[in-house]
Amino acid sequence: MSIPKTSMKKTLLLLSSFLSLTIYAQDKIEAERPSESLSPKTVVKKSFQAEIGFRKTQENEQDKVWRQPNALFRYGVFDKLELRLETTVADEKLVSENEFKKGLKPVEIGLKLNFFETKNEAFSSSIVGQIGIPKFASPDHKIDKAYNRVRLLFENKLSEKLKLNYNVGSEWDSEDQEQNWMYSFTPEFEISDKWESYVEVYGFAKKGKTPEDVFDAGIAYFVSKNSKLDLSGGVGLNEESPHYFVAAGISFRFGGKK
Repeated sequence: MSIPKTSMKKTLLLLSSFLSLTIYAQDKIEAERPSESLSPKTVVKKSFQAEIGFRKTQENEQDKVWRQPNALFRYGVFDKLELRLETTVADEKLVSENEFKKGLKPVEIGLKLNFFETKNEAFSSSIVGQIGIPKFASPDHKIDKAYNRVRLLFENKLSEKLKLNYNVGSEWDSEDQEQNWMYSFTPEFEISDKWESYVEVYGFAKKGKTPEDVFDAGIAYFVSKNSKLDLSGGVGLNEESPHYFVAAGISFRFGGKK
């Protein structure tokens, strides 16, 4: 008994679709949490990814800052380009300056473009930019002018279990209206199919001021290939840096088509 050509075509089409979905499902989610270094990888075309975290920072003996939460939303426009929207609800108790703020900080919108990647993904680089919109903020966090963040992102895949992320960039300080230069250096390790970890050194520097340098480390657990949980903490390396911070979060994605 012969099989009709139309039925054969439909079967092949369904099989092809299933295989493409399976390949997509096998790719683990790659979030920018919890390290300071941002990965040059963009989210898959037509996929949506959310990265939500909570963080407590002890600036010094008196001052504390809570981010509850910080949320980054990413959407894949093309294979190498994503749209970004970031929101942060912050509760700042700066006793040393007699300053207390709470509510939504300026909402940031931006883009990430992956402009170079080797065929074997041994090296990848991207640029990411975000703009803070003054009017989209709570009264306590209102500012007069928009600000921007720009970073160059790099990744070297050293082995199947080890990769190195590093960033350099400029971030305009929305409150002090000063340029803030930054760097980060982050080895990441795959412990198993479900666990990964990192250690990191990063810092920020303003002209004529002592840089703020921080050492931190963290661990992440993959609940599934489309979601993961993370936990991290860090300590300041000099007097200008925060005393310490602790953070936890969740990242998840859905949709997408390669």
